[in-house]
Amino acid sequence: MKESKVRILSITHCSATKSIEPVLVPKKGKDTLKVFSEKWINEVNGSNPQALASDLYSSKGIKNIKKYGSGEDLYFVSGGLGLVHAQRKVVSYALTVAKDREVSLTNFINEPIALSNWWLTLTKGKYSEKSFNSLASKDDCILISLTLPYLEMLSEELLNISANLLIFSGNREYLAKKGLGAYLSPYTEVFDSEDSPLRGTKSEFAQRTHADFLKRLKDCSIDDAIKSVERDMKTWRKPLKLNNKKLTDIEIIQKINDHAAKFASVNRLRQYFRHELNIACEEKRFAKLYRSREEKQNVY
Repeated sequence: MKESKVRILSITHCSATKSIEPVLVPKKGKDTLKVFSEKWINEVNGSNPQALASDLYSSKGIKNIKKYGSGEDLYFVSGGLGLVHAQRKVVSYALTVAKDREVSLTNFINEPIALSNWWLTLTKGKYSEKSFNSLASKDDCILISLTLPYLEMLSEELLNISANLLIFSGNREYLAKKGLGAYLSPYTEVFDSEDSPLRGTKSEFAQRTHADFLKRLKDCSIDDAIKSVERDMKTWRKPLKLNNKKLTDIEIIQKINDHAAKFASVNRLRQYFRHELNIACEEKRFAKLYRSREEKQNVY
């Protein structure tokens, strides 16, 4: 890699939490992918921008990446808008390729979906770049952090990138299956040990390691940063395995009722369950139970 010519771009997935109430929200009901795609892009292209993408997405993971990287070289992969520059003014929306959400794409489509086809739809939107290759040359380096739904949407696109690529992800097996294993960063589960400066939830693993790598790049080259990660993953202590007790849905909802008022976010509450109350609950299950509890409260 020719370090003197390297321009480093950071690309990460968007966040469900937004600083502005969404104005683009899909209507209830199900269509074919073709019909829904046409409706959605028409709405996107007819919308008025409200805020810089960098200000719209407000998750902790994105804040960490912004802290150590440059806003001029940051892009977001959005399940509703496509590939968006951090300094681009965009509309607030509610649509995601993540599963088990009220505004999950699958809730509005009445047939099996190839997420790669949805990605092609999004790149037709007025806020989106047309491709990753339109951003960087073969001498540049793209650092990209994605959770599994976004990897599924972009796996074909990533195989065609001409720039140097480094992927931050906990989905090692999926990347290997898709022929992207060679691009995986050397971070392992050891990053969640007591030695880590950025511990957190598994869903934040990609963005946490991305942010840590940007921090390392402040003092050294890309190759040296990679070597430092490899060294730390070998020498840091392994994370402690928790032997937490399992509860029924009813019991967990009761515990949520007892403790929810103490925390500003669902993730912080789940971490409290895991590390302080020693209660085991998978992340998606916990979020689902939390939402069902809120929905019942709203009824009354």
